[in-house]
Amino acid sequence: MNQSFGNALLLVCIFEIILSAVLLIFANPILHIFGVTETAYPYAILYYRIVSLGCIFQGLSQLFCDLVRVSGKPVLGMCVTGIGAVTNIILDAIFIIIFDWGVAGAAGATVIGQIFSALLGAYLIFGNKTQVQISRDVFHLDKELCLKIISCGFAFWVAQMAMGFISLVYNSQLGKYGGDIAISVYAVVSSVMTFVIMPASGISQGIQPIVGNNYGAGNYKRIMQTLFQAALFSVSITCFIWLAVLFFPKQILAAFLSIWLVFKEKKRML
Repeated sequence: MNQSFGNALLLVCIFEIILSAVLLIFANPILHIFGVTETAYPYAILYYRIVSLGCIFQGLSQLFCDLVRVSGKPVLGMCVTGIGAVTNIILDAIFIIIFDWGVAGAAGATVIGQIFSALLGAYLIFGNKTQVQISRDVFHLDKELCLKIISCGFAFWVAQMAMGFISLVYNSQLGKYGGDIAISVYAVVSSVMTFVIMPASGISQGIQPIVGNNYGAGNYKRIMQTLFQAALFSVSITCFIWLAVLFFPKQILAAFLSIWLVFKEKKRML
């Protein structure tokens, strides 16, 4: 595990630094591809640049969270993610409502939240709060191990890329035929739908260490029990949230409502 962590950490740092550089260098064409309109461009480019600078913190927080979780400490893993989310929410209110920093405040709150998550994760890992024992020997790239790490994460990467491509197509077409209102509607509905699928996603991530440990121990019966219970719970909670969205669209969208015209469009789409 120690060697895997060292290689994963180096890969994340290298990739995220390269990603930040690419995003910043090609900011204008990327936003154009995603269908950003002239009206929204000043806000989009400001948010985009600030968040792009925080790519490495997002990658590190995700890595530390996963490592803490698979080390048999799922509650601490949840804390790594949770502190970033809570910090983001609090700073959003401070930066946007009190300081009136607008889009820049929202972007800054996001990055600072990611920094807090990364710092807590680093403290847990390097502070010997998990099973990982850190030494200088683990921080060198091993070609074979790197290929294994990349192959294990390739399926998830493809899934995320597919979701990004779908978003790209939607934004491009909505910007072309519906303008800023249509794009804002899609953004809000996407946020709501994220709440619908997040419980299932969290459950699937939560059972990974259980499945992994039992697979290594050859306890396949326990694996099937875990999968069945996780599937049952995921379907139940997702159906409950879906019914809430179906019967209470006004109340849910009220949090995002700014003008009545946009509200009517959102309700119909949701």
